[in-house]
Amino acid sequence: SNDFMGVQFGAFTFVNCLKACVDGELSRGPFHQVDEHGNLPIHVVFGQKCNTNLGIIGERKLVQFLFHVNGASASIRNGEGVMPIRLAVENGWPVYDIIAHYCLRDYTEGVIQRSVATASPGTTEVVEEKKDLFFHDVLSGPCSERFGISGARELVRFVLKKFPSVAEAPDARGRFPIHLAIENSWPCHDLIVGAAPIALEVKDPVTGMYPFQIAACVKNTGTGNANSWDSSKQLSTLFELIREGPLLLQGFRSEENGNAARMVRRRSTLMNEIKRKRRTTNKRPGRRESSSSRRGSKTGSLDESQGDNGIAPPTKKKCL
Repeated sequence: SNDFMGVQFGAFTFVNCLKACVDGELSRGPFHQVDEHGNLPIHVVFGQKCNTNLGIIGERKLVQFLFHVNGASASIRNGEGVMPIRLAVENGWPVYDIIAHYCLRDYTEGVIQRSVATASPGTTEVVEEKKDLFFHDVLSGPCSERFGISGARELVRFVLKKFPSVAEAPDARGRFPIHLAIENSWPCHDLIVGAAPIALEVKDPVTGMYPFQIAACVKNTGTGNANSWDSSKQLSTLFELIREGPLLLQGFRSEENGNAARMVRRRSTLMNEIKRKRRTTNKRPGRRESSSSRRGSKTGSLDESQGDNGIAPPTKKKCL
């Protein structure tokens, strides 16, 4: 809190105070113990709004110390079943990279390595499970306004770069990251679609809707979150999702109804090309007609006074 006076004897002397709590411990220290609500110290820290006078460097040093003492806590849920990363993102703690470093691989990537009984000793096989991953917990709720839009997008870029396969990994309920991101107003749909284009054509098993349909139904919660969408942003997101997958409006997917989808895609391409040429053609004669009309107003109509070759026909003079 702002009343914390642990910095009066130096910028980071509070870390020395915390270290004193674990000095001389021969077994599990106080940072491994849960309170009456089933929360570890890291859950208690992340459960509060990040509004300290430690600064970003001090806040990161505090979190690094807690994970150094008990690194396994990065992958442990609190008494309410919430992971540390979700608490940190919701309350504005700028430490998502530190949390990702201490998380287990089966939580960050959804991959578990185990020995196979029938194979030679020491060999492992990769087993993928449908479960809630690090990225799912990040997107499963709102993002603190402390991150802002640029900070939220940077967080998503970090996860997709470090764990690229999670963009198309379903959670325990079969929902893809794109479904969670749109539902919770994360400004990063383009980043996820760029990493996993096939996600556009996957229905949300909970709502039964495609991503563009979720975007059309999402509403601004009015919580004051800087990332909450207003109507213009919502329409922009909806337009971008439809532009990336226009065939979904007609009920076609790339993997289903291949011939019909190709026919619709070809027809749409031809229609767009015809419309483009028509617009171009209509613009050019319009300019000629306007200039011709201006010249015609001064010189008169050429159709009546000139022949086919543009030369005025000879006139017969009457003899008197």
